[in-house]
Amino acid sequence: MVLGACSQMGTYENAELMNEQAEANKAGAKLTPLGSGNENARTYSATNCVDFCIDLVKPEYSMQTATISNNSGPQTRVFTYTVHNTLTGFELAWNYDATNNAARKLRITVSGAGFTSPQTYTSNKVQSAGNGSNSFTFDASWAACGVVNIVAVMLDGNNVMVSAPITTTYGLIGACGGCDESFTYVDNGDKTYTFTYTPEENIANAALVFTFAQGTAISGLDASWSVNGQTRQKTMSLTSCTSYTWTVALNGNCSGNSRSSNVWTDFKVNDVSKKNNQEDKFTQVCD
Repeated sequence: MVLGACSQMGTYENAELMNEQAEANKAGAKLTPLGSGNENARTYSATNCVDFCIDLVKPEYSMQTATISNNSGPQTRVFTYTVHNTLTGFELAWNYDATNNAARKLRITVSGAGFTSPQTYTSNKVQSAGNGSNSFTFDASWAACGVVNIVAVMLDGNNVMVSAPITTTYGLIGACGGCDESFTYVDNGDKTYTFTYTPEENIANAALVFTFAQGTAISGLDASWSVNGQTRQKTMSLTSCTSYTWTVALNGNCSGNSRSSNVWTDFKVNDVSKKNNQEDKFTQVCD
């Protein structure tokens, strides 16, 4: 896999990040936008989905923080929550702080780009303090600047809403080094053939179909590919700018009087042929 990367690994927007962090910490929340390993972070307000991107080698994320409260007189009850996207999903982290022991829950619903339908997460019941996280996995295609809608609601211990919904939006951050879709196919000269497909965007649950000629003996694809006549089929999610390679051994049907035998005719993703030329095919000379 060969991936380009734009240079986006500069230093933090220190002052802004610290100010936002201080706001999150006021009520005792300790949201830390730094992940483990090579993860890094910037505040959402210091980035934009056009110029900022996620480096695939050393990722840096755009963190958006918001709060939802249920205060009564001197009593305060505050959830502080931060969201950001990776290349495979949408991440949530939250903290709760209250000046009394009233039980509360946080409910977050996300919808829009990357999701075929809304996904909802409800936290466990917390009282004076607590924290948690959740991952919403993308199950639909998305691209940079696609908009995710986030709706936050605070519930009491009996799941009764005790605050008005807070709605925010998030422009998804794409991968650095965008690419064009490509499909290559090579005859290795020994009756094996190498196919490489690179999508330009994430494709959730993509339907992949290889079509081979009638009577061709096929081997080399693993058991995750189902057999349907002379096709091999598989459903898998594809990540943008990632190259997927399959090498297949094919032996043509030379039982007739033809001097050559077709062995491969097509490769489709979601029923769309990816051949460079619709006349392209692989044939083998019959002895």
